[in-house]
Parts: sequence; structure tokens; C-alpha cells
Amino acid sequence: MLKAQLELEKFRWLLIMLVPALAISLNIIMFGSAYWSRLDVLLLSSLIMLAGLALLSGIQIFIANFMRSRQTTEGRLVQRMLLAACIHFPVTGMFVVGFLLLYDYLGLFGYRLTVADLKWGLLAGFVCDVIGIAMSESIYSYHKWKETKLEAEQLSKEKLQTQLNSLLQQINPHFLFNSLNTLSALINDNPKDAQKYLSDLSKVYRYLLRTNENELTTLANEINFIDSYFHLLQTRFGKGVMLRQSIQPDDYGKLLPPLTLQLLMENAVKHNTVGKNKPLVIEITTSGESLTVRNNLQRKILRVESSKVGLSNIAEKYRLINKSAIEITESEGYFSVTVPLISNGV
Repeated sequence: MLKAQLELEKFRWLLIMLVPALAISLNIIMFGSAYWSRLDVLLLSSLIMLAGLALLSGIQIFIANFMRSRQTTEGRLVQRMLLAACIHFPVTGMFVVGFLLLYDYLGLFGYRLTVADLKWGLLAGFVCDVIGIAMSESIYSYHKWKETKLEAEQLSKEKLQTQLNSLLQQINPHFLFNSLNTLSALINDNPKDAQKYLSDLSKVYRYLLRTNENELTTLANEINFIDSYFHLLQTRFGKGVMLRQSIQPDDYGKLLPPLTLQLLMENAVKHNTVGKNKPLVIEITTSGESLTVRNNLQRKILRVESSKVGLSNIAEKYRLINKSAIEITESEGYFSVTVPLISNGV
């Protein structure tokens, strides 16, 4: 409510403009055409009215601010306006009647009070109050709506960021678990290769932790990471796994969620047999605004239990950043996943 109240203060000058409007109206009611023809009435009576109504304006603003500070009917516009009218109308009415009686009692500029003047004066005060209340509520309600909308958008962004962070945190233990399994197997089979694998793993995991803090990363960073990650795969599988890349030069600066390529490569290795005589070939290509990771299908005989971290993780990250869905295709002995590439700065 505070922000909306501050915004209302910026437009308070619009409400203050009602003071000269009411002053002129009352003078015309009291003096008619003489108000414009007599210089003393035009100048002096206007100054007297403006001084008195400036006090009225200050009182009305004080009342309005007090009502805002005690406001308990945030969403009830009609109720607030009726309450404001019940408070403002009597105050304005007393000022109008007081001016007319004062002018009549002192005989200022020869004025004499009539019932008609009293009726028209009260009507002028009533109209100004209605306009003032309507303007005040309109300005306040608009900025309160804008404030609420901004807060809702901020909450939505925070919620999405939390979801993204949750997805990113899924990858760290998943990747570490698989890597340690590989290292464990190498220790038994080939301790020397295990030592080299551990050195490469530390470099890769250090990069993984740093990149995983961001919502998006460049394709160039991903490719550099994949080169290191592929060395880990080759340490274990040798010529049983192959990597081919066909990246358009202009695509290296485009963006995608971090570790997308690693998850896709890991998914290919996890669900397909890998062997020297029947290598698993993984291809990474770009075309237009998309990137495709494709591998030849040679499924393992025993079904591998899915942890739901791979493809679903990638699809969810693209959904959360409001980008088009990924495409999964299986045909002619190949399995491929196509993901959007995001132009840098979009």
C-alpha cells in the first residue's frame, strides 16, 4: 500500500487544482457577472477564497491520508468511496456555508446571502468532492493494481528461479554418482587409467559446478565442456564411443541451458551398448535456431532403469524459460533430440 500511496502523492497537484475551480465557482454564484467586471471582486475575493479553500484542501488531504493509513477495505472500491464521501462532504459543506455566511455578515463587496446561493454553493462543493474522490481513488487503485501486478510477476520469477535451481541441483549428485561408478570400475580394471580419469574428472566437475550456477550458457562453453567430458568417456570405452560435431560458426555465441549436451550424451551411453566392434556414434549438429544430438540405436538387452533426470530435466528447463519444447525423434535406427538455440540478448 505504501508504494501506491507514494504514487498518489505525485499526482496530488491534480486534486489541488480543484481549489481554484471551487473558488471561481463560488464567486460566480455569489456575484454573477460582477465577478468578471469588478476588479476588486475578481482579485480580492479570489484571494480570500483561495486562501480559505487551500486550508480546506489541506484538511481534506490529511483526512484522506489518515483514511489510507487505517484502510481495511483494500479490495472494496465502492465502500471506500462511500466512506470518503461521508467524511469529505460535511467538511466541504461547512466551509462553503461558512464562506457565504462570512461574506453576508461582513457585507464583503456588498454581498447578501440567498437560499439559491446556498443551494448552488453546496452543489459546487459536492461536485468538486465527487471529482476529487473519483480522481484520488482512480490514481490510487491504478498504482495499487500495478504494484500488485509487479509483485505477482516478481513472485512468479522467484518461483521459476527456484524450480530452475532445483533442476540444476539434480544434475550434480546424478553426474557425480555416475562418474564415481565409472571410476570404481576403472580402479579394478586399470589403475593407471583410473588415475588419469580422476584428473580429468576433477577438471570437468569443477567446470560443471561453475556453469551450473547460471540459467543459460553459450554453446561455445558447452562444446568446450563436452570435449572434456568426451575424454572421460573415451577413457572408459576407448574406440567404443565416437563423437562427431558439425557446428555452424555463427552458432557458438547462442545460448542454451547448461549441461544440456552432457545430459544428452550421458543418456545415449546409458541406454545403448558400447563396443569397439560396434561403436556408439554421437553426432552434434546445428541448423538455424536449433541443435540436434543424434546417436545410432543399439539398445542394451537388459532395460536400464531411468532416473528421470535426463530428457525430462532438459524439457522442464526449456519450459521454465518459456522456450519451445524439445523434439525427440526415433527413426531408421537413430535416436535424436533437437533443442532450441537462444540468440544472445533475447
